[in-house]
Amino acid sequence: MSDTAVSENRVGTEYGLDNFRAMSSLYRANKSIVDAASKFDGLDDAIVALTDTWTALEKAYSEGSGYTPPHRDGWEGLNACQISAGVMGRRASIGGIRKALRDFSA
Repeated sequence: MSDTAVSENRVGTEYGLDNFRAMSSLYRANKSIVDAASKFDGLDDAIVALTDTWTALEKAYSEGSGYTPPHRDGWEGLNACQISAGVMGRRASIGGIRKALRDFSA
């Protein structure tokens, strides 16, 4: 069997092994966002949801240092800025801090 097939949806368009490998590589590199977006009806809906959420996280990051959610809810005394920074990957974890200290002293 050939590595190249003719798409049933696009007559005459060839799609082969190189295309499939490229798609696979892109998926592997972006798996978490593709998996998250797949729960929406389409790409436009996923982009709107991501944009709205990211905007809210940015607002908490820039304006939320004065608000600390109740400790009983499991936030361990972190304020809204610190929480949103963690969600957006802008806050070093304790493991990251320890690694940076080890690397710095080497």
